Amino acid sequence: MARQTIDQPFWWGKYTLDVGQCLQINIGNASHAVLRQAQEWQLYYNMVADTNGNDEKWRVTISAGTSGEYEVMERYVYHQTGASLDILPLPADRPVVTRPLSPLHLPSGEEITLYVSTPLWMQISPGEVQVQEVPIYRPSDTWFGPSTMKGELCYASMTHGRPALADIPLRPHRAITPVLIRNQADSALTLERLNLPVPYLSLFVSDNGQLWTEPVTMIRTSDQDTATMEIGKCAPAEAHGASLVTAPRVSESRNILSNTISTLFG
Repeated sequence: MARQTIDQPFWWGKYTLDVGQCLQINIGNASHAVLRQAQEWQLYYNMVADTNGNDEKWRVTISAGTSGEYEVMERYVYHQTGASLDILPLPADRPVVTRPLSPLHLPSGEEITLYVSTPLWMQISPGEVQVQEVPIYRPSDTWFGPSTMKGELCYASMTHGRPALADIPLRPHRAITPVLIRNQADSALTLERLNLPVPYLSLFVSDNGQLWTEPVTMIRTSDQDTATMEIGKCAPAEAHGASLVTAPRVSESRNILSNTISTLFG
């Protein structure tokens, strides 16, 4: 068969492939392909680094066999493959560290909402069994914590947290989180970096195709060494007509999390 472009509102979903057919998903410069054979599924992708470009365009095609060159090829062997293939977006598997455009100083008693954009993973599931999940764009690693001995390995976002939603472009490979920061301490809070625990967040899609997570509230309390983080129970109000796409990776103890300042703000 010739290459067939699939007309649908999102790049993810449930697909049906005959033996020998290949599903290819292109998002910006990133390309992922899944080929069905009689007794194996073959996964192809390139380890494209995350960028600050808009990469708004995406395309899904089905063709006979693969086309193009890929850095990685993985094989998953079965007695007999079925025709069903599920593709879903997932939040990152580690916290994501982002920065405002320049350091912010939040006086005592003030609050601000920053809109944070974080990278997504692609989950590949032939039938009902997940076989792999890969980043759409590979983000850079970074360490977040008060010292090299205390902290955690995170991903560094290539985008900045912004106070105006209009400054966040539509990106099919990233999710937006509204982060409300409240300073209830007596002194000003200097915000240079923000650590967002995205494995605790769900994914929702709004009526314009943008992916969102629940809103997050980070509260610096009167004790200057502690803070709390609260995760909303549904999609944010900004995500018009939103519906749930995927549940969080980590679901336990996600309503209110107590942290030290150094685990959330830097």
